[in-house]
Amino acid sequence: MRRKLVALWVFLFSLGTLAFAQEFRATISGHVLDATGASVPQAKITATNMATNEVSTATTDTSGSYTIPLLRPGEYKVVVTATGFKQ
Repeated sequence: MRRKLVALWVFLFSLGTLAFAQEFRATISGHVLDATGASVPQAKITATNMATNEVSTATTDTSGSYTIPLLRPGEYKVVVTATGFKQ
């Protein structure tokens, strides 16, 4: 009986430590396309946290895809710039 109680205690303790590993940050991802639907490689994406002015950036790959991970919760202004395109 004592062995079962110890095993239960260890199990419950393990569950508590797993809860601390949860992530509270977010990710912005997407695709940049031109007016014809073609991908825009090497476009620069800038996400600015409106409350803290913290800036995170990414560059699109050859398929126009980008990902900006590990953003703090908040409201963001996202700007895309690319050579030959208006902002």
